[in-house]
Amino acid sequence: MTARIETSIEAFAELVAELDDPFADRASTLAAVGLDETSFARVRERWISALEASADAPDGAGKRFGDAYEHAARRIEAKQTPLLVPKGMQHFADLASTQPAFVAPGERALPFDPGAKPVFAASEARIPAPRGSRDVTDLRGTQPAFVAPRGPTLPFQATPVLSLEQYASLHVELSMYPAKALSILSRYRLDEEQRRRVEAYWQERMQFDAEVQEAWKDACDTFRAWLEARRGG
Repeated sequence: MTARIETSIEAFAELVAELDDPFADRASTLAAVGLDETSFARVRERWISALEASADAPDGAGKRFGDAYEHAARRIEAKQTPLLVPKGMQHFADLASTQPAFVAPGERALPFDPGAKPVFAASEARIPAPRGSRDVTDLRGTQPAFVAPRGPTLPFQATPVLSLEQYASLHVELSMYPAKALSILSRYRLDEEQRRRVEAYWQERMQFDAEVQEAWKDACDTFRAWLEARRGG
């Protein structure tokens, strides 16, 4: 297996994707292909040199690496879904009537599915529009525009892409694995601009609603404990 990692850019890309998974055991992943950190560093340096040398080639190692990495990342993500709410977070399900209740599975599962668009899209549609909002659409462009009623304007204007629980777990993952920010955001179907908009929304909600802030802190603590337990930490 080690020889394949050293000679196949596709095999190397698959290994990198597996190592980028925040829930993977890095040592076990490397051992499975006959590597440790030292030998992996040598292999990585060789492939970095090869990628740099073929940077201008349209069908070179860079493209092959990117295609193989994307395929492997999707395969890894598919194994993680559906990701349902564990028992420790079910009491957050009715906050502001934004989330349906879930039943936790008997085996390991994430607190939610970042990519479960049908479920969360339906949930977001039930969020009452803030008074004073005008022509606001969902960040993904799925919500119709609406006309604002008369009344004072609240600072949070748009329905977020992520629920409170999803935002909490995203916050925890980014704080625990800052070097893997890009792969984490990819699993949540976000780019950096969307992340900032989601963060701004929930930070303003928490500023004006102490119960939301407390629920978010509890969700962060619950997810962090669950994640550390899963990783054996």
